[in-house]
Amino acid sequence: MRLEIALYQLANAELAPTDFDSLSRSAYAELEAGGRSIGWSFASNLQRAEDDGTEPDRMTFLRVLADVITGEAPLDSLEKLG
Repeated sequence: MRLEIALYQLANAELAPTDFDSLSRSAYAELEAGGRSIGWSFASNLQRAEDDGTEPDRMTFLRVLADVITGEAPLDSLEKLG
């Protein structure tokens, strides 16, 4: 459940850059420990973030993060984003 909440906050909350980075690192650590939410859908949250004007690089990160959380992409997909 922590991963779902983290993605919701990263996608839809107005976070300061340092808070975004901290929450991203926490989610990554959870994923490194094996956390996943197989079959979960973040489509509506990602659409809302896009509709709200989230910058393209952040949207790419959020989409990849969602794919890793749901098991559709390997963890190293996040590492490739830099």
